[in-house]
Amino acid sequence: MQILVWWEPLVPGSAMERGSSVCIRFEQLRAPQRNAEAMATRQQIRSKLVEVLNKIQQVSGVDNAPFVATDVSYIAYINKAGKLEGLITIQKRAREALEDDIAIGAMLAFHIGNDVQSETAQGFKWCPVSGEYGRTQCGVTAITAAHTWAGLSRRKVTMGTQKAGRHTWIMRDPKEGTIRRIVALLSGRNGDRTSLLARLRTTPWSRRKQHMIRAGQPHTSSDAMGSKVIGTELMR
Repeated sequence: MQILVWWEPLVPGSAMERGSSVCIRFEQLRAPQRNAEAMATRQQIRSKLVEVLNKIQQVSGVDNAPFVATDVSYIAYINKAGKLEGLITIQKRAREALEDDIAIGAMLAFHIGNDVQSETAQGFKWCPVSGEYGRTQCGVTAITAAHTWAGLSRRKVTMGTQKAGRHTWIMRDPKEGTIRRIVALLSGRNGDRTSLLARLRTTPWSRRKQHMIRAGQPHTSSDAMGSKVIGTELMR
């Protein structure tokens, strides 16, 4: 007999999140049917999670110590819609591993929310409900990363797109900058971890702002003269 219990979700800024290098919040996309297979236990999920993290670390060319069970935390609850919600954290390890662990955490989040239809990306999926590699029934609702190894302040990490009224992020476009870099790393196709790390430090707004600044930079004197002429012609 299975007893369903509804838990209050952990609020952003919880102690579990503050002390981590990366925190991923996820939600099951659809409530399971009555005859669905039983969910994996918390211990089973943590064990599978460690396997997936080490696999990601290996294929992305990171030469840090392997992840162990004490490096990860996992907590989940069934919400009132009958869907599983939860969070996964990667604890802070060695100071020099922080940036790499943030990149690996982002790649794990992609595995959870991956809906890219390309043949290359289809295999990069992992489900925090079933623990299975190769498919997922969940989406990502938020990712935060530590600003520094010693501090407790957090920064948001984004990928894909967000749609009004939808809790989970849409990770479907293989050309989106973060997704493109992650898939390149995971598939061993000339992936650049430095480029991914730089991308993860920015937000969509800061990237748009940089683009606007570059677009508005003054041109050379000849360009400026040409602009004046064009402007004059348009005014006429």
